[in-house]
Amino acid sequence: RVKSVELVDLLPAKYVENGSVDYTKYIQSALNQYRNVIFPDFPLLINEKGLSILSNSTLIFTKNSKLIMKANSARNYEIIRIHNVNNVHIYYPTIVGDRYVHTSIEGEWGMGIAIRGSNNVNIINPTISSCWGDGIYIGKLNNMPSTDVHIYNAHVDQNRRNGISITNGERIYLYNPLISNTNGTLPMAGIDIEPNNSNDIINTILVKDPITFNNAQAGIMIGLSKMPSNKNRNVNMKISNHLDDSSRVGFFLGGYKRMESLALKGKIEISNPQWKNNRNSLKMGINFEYGPDIVISNMVIISKTEYQRAPNVKSRVKLKTSKIKIID
Repeated sequence: RVKSVELVDLLPAKYVENGSVDYTKYIQSALNQYRNVIFPDFPLLINEKGLSILSNSTLIFTKNSKLIMKANSARNYEIIRIHNVNNVHIYYPTIVGDRYVHTSIEGEWGMGIAIRGSNNVNIINPTISSCWGDGIYIGKLNNMPSTDVHIYNAHVDQNRRNGISITNGERIYLYNPLISNTNGTLPMAGIDIEPNNSNDIINTILVKDPITFNNAQAGIMIGLSKMPSNKNRNVNMKISNHLDDSSRVGFFLGGYKRMESLALKGKIEISNPQWKNNRNSLKMGINFEYGPDIVISNMVIISKTEYQRAPNVKSRVKLKTSKIKIID
């Protein structure tokens, strides 16, 4: 059994407990030396270098533990960086970005937790707010996707670009996320599943019981327009029991460009959604013949003035393609 190390024992003498002194180098030194680290019961200030996590690490945050990003002008940062590693477990992290004290207007990529090209990552009960970019970013590194990522009970609030982004991953599971008040720079979605190019992988994605609230553009956004190519590609995802309240769009399904390419295979299943108080409950793009099949079942739309199940809910959504089916 690996012994856990108390990070407080590795801080400099006469350390402060109010989050006003930058302890990045001491924290990183501890993470480099030890695989099981318990964070102290007070906030810690870190700089834009962020913290890199090694393989086989377990980080445990106690009740009043918190990582606070120091005011900076960086276009991008990653407060917790999980890059090209395996077997990382993080419990109860609380992370506060610098969006309200950022010293420039450049960039949009300041991330709370960035998972890139990593495998078997488990993050339990994270609370992430006020990042210059995304609360959580899941993508690739050196063309390697992130795989087997499980995130439980994330509470992600007031981030500037997206709450959670998935750009390249396979077997990505989000359980019970609560994502609110995303605003500042596009896309401004609670959850944005959007690959960057046709080499990216988006497959076996599960989003279970998500709640999205008051996000400036969309509660959940799926944008696969850059994926179709001359390769056979599979896209499979399930989103169940999505509740959105007061985001501009409850659920956005991005369309596709007209091009000579193979249609994406697979299926997107959206079951039991409830979208309420939106300008558009469900917004769709065009050219869905290039996308995977989409099935939306047991959809409920509640308008700003009608707090009940909308009558004849199917008639309120104009389908532009047979690739999308809405069923009771």
